[in-house]
Amino acid sequence: MTFPPEVWNGVLRRIQSELPAYSIEAWLLPLVPEAGDKGELQLLCPTGFHRDRVRERFLGSITACLRQEVGPDAAVALGVVSARAKKPRSGPDQEGSRIEPGASDDSANPPLSQRDGQPSADPGPSEAGLQREAFEANARRNAKGANSMKTVPVGPKQVARSSAAPRAAARPRAARRGARRASPQSLGPTFENFVVGPCNSLAREASFALANEARGLRQLYLSSPHGLGKTHLSRAVVAEARRQDSARVLYASAESFTSEFMSSIQARTTSGFKQRWRRECDVLVIEDIQFLVGKRATQLELFHTVQHVLDRGRRVLLTGDRPGHALSGLDERVRSQLAGGFAAAIDQPDAAVRCDILRAKASAGGVRVPDDCLELIVESVSGSIRELEGALIQIVTTASLMKRTIDLTLTRESLDRTTPRPTRPRPTLDAIIKAVAAFFQTTPEVLASRSRRRDVLIPRQLAMYFSHRYTDASLSQIGHALGRDHPSVRNAISRIERTILERAPLRYKVEALSERLQQLGLGDRAAGSADSSGTGRHL
Repeated sequence: MTFPPEVWNGVLRRIQSELPAYSIEAWLLPLVPEAGDKGELQLLCPTGFHRDRVRERFLGSITACLRQEVGPDAAVALGVVSARAKKPRSGPDQEGSRIEPGASDDSANPPLSQRDGQPSADPGPSEAGLQREAFEANARRNAKGANSMKTVPVGPKQVARSSAAPRAAARPRAARRGARRASPQSLGPTFENFVVGPCNSLAREASFALANEARGLRQLYLSSPHGLGKTHLSRAVVAEARRQDSARVLYASAESFTSEFMSSIQARTTSGFKQRWRRECDVLVIEDIQFLVGKRATQLELFHTVQHVLDRGRRVLLTGDRPGHALSGLDERVRSQLAGGFAAAIDQPDAAVRCDILRAKASAGGVRVPDDCLELIVESVSGSIRELEGALIQIVTTASLMKRTIDLTLTRESLDRTTPRPTRPRPTLDAIIKAVAAFFQTTPEVLASRSRRRDVLIPRQLAMYFSHRYTDASLSQIGHALGRDHPSVRNAISRIERTILERAPLRYKVEALSERLQQLGLGDRAAGSADSSGTGRHL
């Protein structure tokens, strides 16, 4: 039995429905398929660690999809690419043995850069180059078909897509290498691994439109506090734009733009600076322009640079930590220029999006974290996405070093070390329900009744909402206290969180009730708890 490249591409298409896109990108796309000497499908891994992880987590799914593709007798063997021998051997001695690729593969195909984020051994300067060249020459045959999968929007999320390889192959190898050396930070974040939710969907769609010259969008300004995804989207724009053969992309922070500009003045090479930033640029991406506050000369240069790029019909993306009108330290011309383009803000993500982000980060590393552990992290860490990632790294690394399973016990221990909780006891469930009932001039018995009248329904839902935020009670315990089941409590909490954003009258009631609970000493932790769900800014 032989295995043409189309067979492995078919396996990848089938396995998309079983595995997250991030796991496929990180662990399966780097594999190089070959026909084994015993008729099996031989998958070559870049390192022994990669092979062991594929065998442990993905081999069963790969085998099942392969048998669906070609027949019930198909088998899979795993090997490791090695550069210690330049001549090929006939095949692996057994599953997991090291396999030397043929020297002819090096000359037949120009090498691709190693996939970002994959572990690799470093046997030495010369051998490392041989290993990378040989492995990635073989990988080209697989990437041509596997990377042709297109993005299919599913609600707010995306199915895997990677079309970089065919278009990148059309460019000269030296140009590709030069681009990667110039901006290595653009190799990781993409639109496919950006988790989308109500807080950032507009910013994501606007960035994607800019990168693809869609809908006539030429100028975009993204604003958000630190750690919410501006840099991810900026680098995704860079990566997407570079997939277009003719796109010349310049990416820099405002700080590096300032440094280069000042150096050109000192060296009297401003003409070269202007040539590079104005006339040799199709897509200009500059981050954190709030850094330019107080730097009048650099602000003026940025203004003329952006205007020149736009006048040439090219594209510009700028980012900052505040809306353009709030950057009071910028020159009026720069702020007016920002107002002349499209602006999109990224808000604090809600609890569901924060869970999705953590799940995606874990999947990208080939790690599965139980949902209850993810929920505990989101509830305990109320800071930015970077702080969430830091907590996740702490937990995963602890589990790896201590050889323990990731569960609630390990998660609590790790979070207690990094984010200690207040020692004062939290309010009781009964106290919260009584306080909410008193606020609406009713009783806990009425709230627990079967009545569906609006003057009972809204207080009951608010009692569930505040009980979840301010107490340690589970959803089942809250439901039992108010005569409802677990799903009813979850639906009530979600409805209140959504309505707070949409209806001002309810928001005013929540604010007033929050103040009452704090006066009674029951809501001291309200701000922190509410912030973790993304609604704290409204309370």
